[in-house]
Amino acid sequence: MVRTLALTIFLLCATAQERPRSEILRERQTRYPDLYALTELARAAPPEFASVALLRVAECPRLTDPAWKHELIEEAFQSAAGAQNTRRRAMPGGRFESSLEMNEAVAGNLELDRISLQVRAVRDMLSVDPHAALDLFQRFDFPPPRTLTCSDALVDNVVDYYAVAGVWPTQLTAFEGPPERRRDEAAALVKARVDAIRSHVEIAPAAAMILNAEPSGPYEDELINSLAGVLARLPHDDRSFTASLYEITSAFAKFPRTSAIAAPDRAYLVSNLSGARCSDNLTGDWVPKVAEDAVKSFNDNFSSPNDPALAPIRGEEIKAENSGVAAVTERIATEQEQQKFDAMFQLNFGPKGRGLTDAEKNTPEWRASFTDAVKTVGDIKQEPGESDKKFFYRKSGAFKMIVVIAPPSPERDTAFDDYFHFLTTSDFQRDHLVQWFSEIEGAISLSASLYPKERNKRLQEMASSGHPVLALWARLSLVLSPQP
Repeated sequence: MVRTLALTIFLLCATAQERPRSEILRERQTRYPDLYALTELARAAPPEFASVALLRVAECPRLTDPAWKHELIEEAFQSAAGAQNTRRRAMPGGRFESSLEMNEAVAGNLELDRISLQVRAVRDMLSVDPHAALDLFQRFDFPPPRTLTCSDALVDNVVDYYAVAGVWPTQLTAFEGPPERRRDEAAALVKARVDAIRSHVEIAPAAAMILNAEPSGPYEDELINSLAGVLARLPHDDRSFTASLYEITSAFAKFPRTSAIAAPDRAYLVSNLSGARCSDNLTGDWVPKVAEDAVKSFNDNFSSPNDPALAPIRGEEIKAENSGVAAVTERIATEQEQQKFDAMFQLNFGPKGRGLTDAEKNTPEWRASFTDAVKTVGDIKQEPGESDKKFFYRKSGAFKMIVVIAPPSPERDTAFDDYFHFLTTSDFQRDHLVQWFSEIEGAISLSASLYPKERNKRLQEMASSGHPVLALWARLSLVLSPQP
């Protein structure tokens, strides 16, 4: 913090000695009018969208002003603190289904949560000012991941945070003092992160952090010993353990055979693969095989018949008890709604199940059926007892299906207009902003992949919508990722 204060004072003094702030801002606006306009638009948007917009401007290759880059990244880091979501969560096991939980996981891929945005800010700052990047990282508030139950469907994603937490041994210019002191401080940062582990989802990223940091001598041994100690104290959490096991196995296989992780790894596997486990972690093809591969990896890489602590793991040691509890997810479409979706499917693929060409859709009969389908979607009402979240996703999903099956036409324009109206007037955005935005972002991206020439048209519609999020995102795409 002292370094930050000193840097701030230096910048203020330097600015005062050179030019007034107003003159610097005028120069930026003159030199980079489109980028400057984006930063002004960003400050009127919700925190997570302001943050990502400022970072995208700072990352623009056309921006060659290091002082402005520095300011934008710092502002983005601070703005991210106000994001609705702290971290993103994932659906483990490669599952994909039409559920509320799956939609939350998909929205998380936009990386508009606080941790993802602040990690991005630290990474961006490393190329501008390593000292300032270290200061941002040390200001990071990283809450421990949740301890889950078998009924939980989503697990916390911490990979990005650990990736940036492990860069410091290779970024010694971020530290002050003689080389030995810098190495000690960098190693201490990594060790502190390992010692703070509280969840199984952190084990694989932490192992990767140790392997990628390439510490030498006593540092490496100390970090591995710290990770080994963590394995023994983690709470039983089969949901997090099983969701992470594939990555843990892959990471541990890279440690040398003589590593201090070997015996603790054996005890860790035996403890967590036996006893009460989630019922959906004991069935199917993929998840049980992950457990089998973890045992095989230990036996192949670390076991020794001459050491009881490293004895090969036997099947009778890891007999599991089925808890009878599986992940709980809430499906979006009822059977009746699914029938409506199947009818819309027919509009795109026809009765024979093959994709219809645009020419085959350019008939009075098809257009009439499409118009009826748009009206049917527009008439969808919230059912008694149905949550706002489920209703939003149900109607938005129907709209998304409609807007992507129609070729460019006035009917398609009408469908998009209706969809935009539904989105911009939905109260769902108030408490679930990123999930709300993920729906329209997905529709625009899919539509653009089918009809690339329509991309700019839809973005221009968003830019003129008056909605702070849609207008900002559209302008970012048009200015920073222009397409003919």
